[in-house]
Amino acid sequence: MGAEVGLLLEVRDLRFRYHGQAEPAVRGISFEVQPGEVLGILGPNGSGKSTLLSAVFDARKGHRAGAVSYESEPVTGPIGDRVGYATQQTALYHLLTTKENLTHAARLALPAKRVRAAVDAAVTEYGLGPAVNRVVGQLSGGWQRLVHVAASFVHDPPLRFLDEPTSALDFDTRGRLVELVRAWSARGVASVVTSHYPEDLEEMCTRLLIIKNGEVIRSATLSRLLAGLSRQLVVELSDEREVRIDVPDSAGQLSSAVVDAVRDSGTGTAKVAGLRVTAATLRGLLTEDPELAGLVDDE
Repeated sequence: MGAEVGLLLEVRDLRFRYHGQAEPAVRGISFEVQPGEVLGILGPNGSGKSTLLSAVFDARKGHRAGAVSYESEPVTGPIGDRVGYATQQTALYHLLTTKENLTHAARLALPAKRVRAAVDAAVTEYGLGPAVNRVVGQLSGGWQRLVHVAASFVHDPPLRFLDEPTSALDFDTRGRLVELVRAWSARGVASVVTSHYPEDLEEMCTRLLIIKNGEVIRSATLSRLLAGLSRQLVVELSDEREVRIDVPDSAGQLSSAVVDAVRDSGTGTAKVAGLRVTAATLRGLLTEDPELAGLVDDE
């Protein structure tokens, strides 16, 4: 099947096996990415997320089968500055300054006359001013992650791969990365983001692949995936126990029904999921909206 008009990236039946291994790490995965789209790839550690990203454009570490097209053209080798890849491990020269790292990365991807402007733009976009002349090895992990992402995309590619970009980040840096991905999307830049933290992908992505053991187990828009999950009624008890019940959209009515049952029954008790609840033991009731974690936990 040919690539559809308007697609930036099309991957069909991608399989990948590392040299010396009998079992494939990626087992027939297909997906598409449109300009401005943010595709999330969710799965536990060891599910094949990182291998999938690297196998799309680089088969040097093993045997790859399947088809990859970029802007409707088959990919048979490197595609230069049209894509950027921020790996899970930061790839920086720790004895060089932030500016020197960015300059080095820009020189690898851009003509010499564009390097200075690209570096200046990256410093502004990523908010690297306070660290621009500091040696990278002396920066915090959060700052190093920002410099790493900035260096990976200093050439402003229209397609960006980010492998576990929020792993082990502080709250502020994580929020900054989420904002960056959203801003890229708004100007037509596409991103493919992997994570084993569902809450991170919920904030960034509109469509997701959920993978396990190198295979796609679910694929849909974020809204459709969440629509397939139930809200939960959480009954909190005074002995610190919680009872969780999947409930329909009328969860608020169900919460009231539990309170009424405790109040109105002759003994002041009600049964919730087989557990006896009394006015004395009932500490609180709340409802929780569905989260992506429920999809991963169910598998």
